[in-house]
Amino acid sequence: MVPTVFVSSTIEDLHHVRDAIRETVTELGYQPVMSEHGGVGYMNEISADIACYQSLKECQLMILIIGKRYGSKTHNSGSVSVTEHEYDTCMKHKPRLITFVDQEVLNYKRVFDESPEAENVNYPGMDNAKATFKFINKVMHAPVRNAIIPFTSVSDVRLQLKQQLATLFHDLLDEYTNPAKSALDEIMVEVKTIRDALSKKSTPDMRFLTVFKFLLDDQNQEFKRFLKATIADVENVLPLIYKASDFDTFASEANLLIEISEVKDCFLAYKDTRNLIHGTSFIPVRFFVSTKNEDSLPCSYAIDRDGTVFMNTQTHEFFATVYADLKRRLSRIVDNVILQDN
Repeated sequence: MVPTVFVSSTIEDLHHVRDAIRETVTELGYQPVMSEHGGVGYMNEISADIACYQSLKECQLMILIIGKRYGSKTHNSGSVSVTEHEYDTCMKHKPRLITFVDQEVLNYKRVFDESPEAENVNYPGMDNAKATFKFINKVMHAPVRNAIIPFTSVSDVRLQLKQQLATLFHDLLDEYTNPAKSALDEIMVEVKTIRDALSKKSTPDMRFLTVFKFLLDDQNQEFKRFLKATIADVENVLPLIYKASDFDTFASEANLLIEISEVKDCFLAYKDTRNLIHGTSFIPVRFFVSTKNEDSLPCSYAIDRDGTVFMNTQTHEFFATVYADLKRRLSRIVDNVILQDN
């Protein structure tokens, strides 16, 4: 079956971007689902926006575009726009998500974030700036599928969309050619637990279970993704984690050279890096983490063939914090074992 791709955005102001996405998706052999092109089935018993939500649930991918217009409110609930409700539906029903945000809107958002209480600030072309900025924060602060791709032109969207779909296709092929890999973590936990429970010579290795439970937590998915990209073999990770007291020591033991950039958001700089892992056009990893004051920090890294990992400061600090949390949990396991022995 041909994968279906739901395109979500306001329409009139972004029609040129939507047309470009439709052409790109069609060229690649996928089926775009767009309300203005008859891709949504409208039924008399329900409103047009609800018909869109029903169509979205049946799609394999959603492409979200956030521009200057927030858009009209939903039919049943006046609290959020139709586009934002489509995003909420996507997050609930879990089709894959690619999010594009107008770079000019992101520039406006930075001004707003500096003085959110300021009044009479004009953001040209925006119909509801605060609601749009809040929507962007919702996407960036989500525990999963929180990456955003800035764009300044239609050509940007075309290029980035092709790269993202190529990466998605690579991941799906990887799972298909090695079907056990997609469920490896869960299976290994169960197998190890059973094996240890049946062994009369040893008690279950609680350190093993602690590490895998930690990595299976959605909150730690970016750290898990980093481990898979740099070390790949999960079994090799465990001795290093047991031994290394902090993230930098762990990286050193894994023969990874960490190079930290002072650039606040180095994603675009990494995008043009050559001779990276998986060929000459490896797409760097980018994600966002939330801070206590609800700001979001862009984190990004790229991996060279020789094991060098380029990352910005906030990425290094984030991984160091996550690793420290994991070590604290392992330390509690060791302390409990000592108490039981006494």
